Amino acid sequence: ELYDPASGTWTLTGSLTTARTSSTTTLLPNGKVLVVAGNAGFQLASAELYVGPPTPPTLLNISTRMRVLTDDKVLIGGFIITGTDLKRVLVRGVGPSLNGVDVTLSDPTLELHLGSATVATNDNWKMRPDGTSQQADIEATAIPPSNDLESAILMMLSPGAYTVILAGKNRGRGVGLVEVYDLGQGANSQLANISTRGFVDTGDNVMIGGLI
Repeated sequence: ELYDPASGTWTLTGSLTTARTSSTTTLLPNGKVLVVAGNAGFQLASAELYVGPPTPPTLLNISTRMRVLTDDKVLIGGFIITGTDLKRVLVRGVGPSLNGVDVTLSDPTLELHLGSATVATNDNWKMRPDGTSQQADIEATAIPPSNDLESAILMMLSPGAYTVILAGKNRGRGVGLVEVYDLGQGANSQLANISTRGFVDTGDNVMIGGLI
């Protein structure tokens, strides 16, 4: 059973694999509970680990890969944040590091819009448009782009419907990938939807969506 000191109540969570009395129970720094030894009519030389209730499934990442052209045939992705809290997200525009495709987008750029307002832009992920570095902040997410020419936007976003545009610098063309990562799982807001508009071709140049 799990004890809640705020309410002074116990909640049934599940049964140990082996019933035991007089065991040693230790709360570990990561919040798990280690139950060691004890008695089941004889001395037990075993241990069990309580890992907590199951984690509900959440949407962690949404992405689209396709051939990025120019003008109205760039990759235009839409995503929605629902809820009430600000949501920390990482948007990545990937091209040069893609494998297994013919011609990749050699220098991808990103634009993030909320309605008609431009929220953010990025060309090369290590630098912001104002010339300051964002390298350390993005590397701290553990998922920075692997090529210096790729793009990234790391922001706290309010709930709403957003549009992200992936294009090639200087009207470049090639296969590109746009990704949105939810970095604020504890917030009272959710990454809820992705929609993508672009030029669907054949072979490797069809549109490929991904989600985690």
